[in-house]
Formats: sequence, C-alpha cells, structure tokens
Amino acid sequence: MGTGLTPPLTVQVPYNGEDGSGEIITAAWKACGTVVQTGFGSVNVALPRASDVTAVPTNSLITRSGDPANATPINKPLSSTITVMLFFEDGSSKDMTSVGRCRLTPA
Repeated sequence: MGTGLTPPLTVQVPYNGEDGSGEIITAAWKACGTVVQTGFGSVNVALPRASDVTAVPTNSLITRSGDPANATPINKPLSSTITVMLFFEDGSSKDMTSVGRCRLTPA
C-alpha cells in the first residue's frame, strides 16, 4: 500500500511478510478522475531479521487486590504496564506493546 503523492513513496509489508522480488506494486495513472493507464512496478524486498526483544514492566513488583502490601505504608501497585520492544539486525526497532499478535504469558 503506497502512501503519499510525492516521492519518496513507501510500501508497507504485510504481517508475515517475506523477502522477495518481482512486479508486486500496481500503479494507476489518472487524469481528471479517469484511469488512463495501469502498470506494475518491480521491487526487491529485503526485511531485516529480528535480533532481540525486551519486555519492561513499569512496576517490577505488584500485589493482588486485598493484600495488605497494597495499603499504606507499603503501597505496592495492583498492576503494571509492560512495554515490549522488538529489535532488528539493521538497528531499527518496533514497539510491539499494542500489537495484537504480541502475547505475554506469566511464568
């Protein structure tokens, strides 16, 4: 799926995308709202490999509701948000915290 009308245009690789090449982009030239010509664009896709993942909680210790540790003076929280980052070999990273495919299972 392309974005923007002026270069540089970008293409988004779908979930479970793979490396590959070929005529995988369709383009349409429009004039006055009418398609004049269509064609294909050849591209090479080389996705970086994942190299590391981190899962960092906002609170390292939590307690259950009703536990005295939740009350004053200890005040341990009842919940924690976990931030999940995926790192790639090319140095890029992606925040996976809100991605539906990211599943966290307590040990």
